[in-house]
Formats: sequence, C-alpha cells, structure tokens
Amino acid sequence: MDDIWQIVKDWIINGDITYFSSYIGCLLLSFHEDEHHIAAHSDDDQWQKRFGYCDLYDTAFRIGTDNNIRILKLPTFNYNEEEYIFWCWRGTYLNLGSGAEIGFYYKPRDLDDLGYDTFLSFGYLDDLLEDILHLDYYSWWWAASPYELTMELDLYTKKDGDFACVSSWHPYDRQWWITSFNYSDEHLDPYAGDLYVVAKICFETATYKGGGSVSAKKLYSEFKASTIKARAAFDDPVMLIFDDHTYTVYMVWGDDIKHEIYTTS
Repeated sequence: MDDIWQIVKDWIINGDITYFSSYIGCLLLSFHEDEHHIAAHSDDDQWQKRFGYCDLYDTAFRIGTDNNIRILKLPTFNYNEEEYIFWCWRGTYLNLGSGAEIGFYYKPRDLDDLGYDTFLSFGYLDDLLEDILHLDYYSWWWAASPYELTMELDLYTKKDGDFACVSSWHPYDRQWWITSFNYSDEHLDPYAGDLYVVAKICFETATYKGGGSVSAKKLYSEFKASTIKARAAFDDPVMLIFDDHTYTVYMVWGDDIKHEIYTTS
C-alpha cells in the first residue's frame, strides 16, 4: 500500500499520469515490475490463463492499438493427438508502452481435462455457445498449454540503422506465456515496424503442469517437422533456427527479416 500511495502522491504533485497509468495496468494484469520501474513481465501462473486465446482477441487488439501491432502464428503441430500453436505479438501496448509476447496454446479435447476452470466453465457458457449459437469452442478457442517451456524474450528497436534493447526477460521458471514491456517515456509510443523480437524456446526442459510425463524430443521434433512442412505457405518475416542438440528454437522476427529456417545437427 505504501508504494501505491507514493505513486498516487507523485501523480497528484508532479502530474506523472504516465507512470501512474502504467503501474495500474501492471497491477490489474498481475505483471511484475523491474527494479527500475520501467519494465514489466508476466509469470507462469497468470489469471489470463483461464481465458485462453482466440482470433477475436486479436481483432480487438488491432482496433485498440489502431493496428500498430504485429501478430505471428507459427505453424500448428500435433503432439499426443492434440493440436498446439505458438502465437506471438509485438508493438504498442498503450499504457504499457513497447512490448512483445509469445504464448503456447493447444486445442483441448475436453474442458474437464484442463485441470483448472476457464471462463467457459462458468454459467454454462460453453452450452450457450454450442447449443444456442452453434459455436463449438474446440473450433475457435485455444487453451494455455499444459506443457511449460524455458523461454527467453528480448525486444529491440531500430532507428537510423542502429539497434537498441527495449526490454529483456530471461525467467528461471518455465513458461506457457512470456511477455516483456517497457513503458519509459522513450518507449511509450513505438511504431511496431521498428520493433524486433529475439526469442529462445527450449523444449529440453519441458514439464507437464499436471505432473505427467513429456517427451521433450518428440514435442520439439513435431514442431520442427510441421514448421518445415509448412515452409512454402508460411512466409512471415521471421527467421527460425532449430538446434537438434538441445531441442531449442531461436527466433528473430521483424518487418524486414528474411524468412528462413535453419537446422543445426
């Protein structure tokens, strides 16, 4: 409470509305500030997990940011008869400034198998969507992956040919969703086309949230095979490097990045 009161006083006395709104945004989203009070990050147990993700969210996101956002869906792949996807974002996040995200999602066969309640679990909403609106949640809704991976996320900006680091997040805990934002004055209102994502996704240390077993090699291999197979149709400006020794994928994503897929073996 002392921190909140100090921020309110700064807002009243100094008119620092920018930081006040950013701090409130972090508080509502359960993000963690860094020690410099200019960057924020998620962890592996965010309340957003219960809402999963779908294309409708992206539509609202584009409208809310005046389309100053970039969205990347990596090719879907199957593991243990379920479909998985990595969904990525970078651009302006309004009061959270410059930001980037990578989410790992899957299509659940049964909501009861998730091990936690979702917004579809309350008030018979899933029955409403299916029986009245004839919308099968399986066809459009993605749940947070039960498999958590070691992820690292770095965001850069490019101006006059030079790159500068905007934010960097290398958490110790495994993640299903990794985010990184910088809401300092310098990075508060970015152009998405000037931002670049450099990320690392390591399958070698994959864990199953429900306590079951996971084949890191198979999970990695299925993603790699699906990505290579979809290469002709998948032409987004992203470079992917697959390291077969450590079951790790490195990603560089930006508007002028040439689409390439490399493998080290």
